[in-house]
Amino acid sequence: MLFIRSAQSETPTKKEPDMDLSLPGIEVLRAIEKCDEQDQVFVDVETLVSNLDNLPLANDRSRILDTLRELKRKALIEFEVGRGVKITESGTVALRAL
Repeated sequence: MLFIRSAQSETPTKKEPDMDLSLPGIEVLRAIEKCDEQDQVFVDVETLVSNLDNLPLANDRSRILDTLRELKRKALIEFEVGRGVKITESGTVALRAL
């Protein structure tokens, strides 16, 4: 008996960014967006921290770093060495969805 297996096309699907944001993630995205409104596409970390409205978060650098890593993993921000952090189109969409 001969079995014929049908070939299924395996087209890679584009992974949708994870829009589930923590409170620190929302705060960081808003701070980056605030700087972006001031014509600063890339924001250095010190400027980012100074634009945070959440004082306990602004004083906790390790939490900020963890949040930045989370946002990068979710493709909501980009890092560029020497220039800083930039919000992506997906990050802007995530903020608008709130």
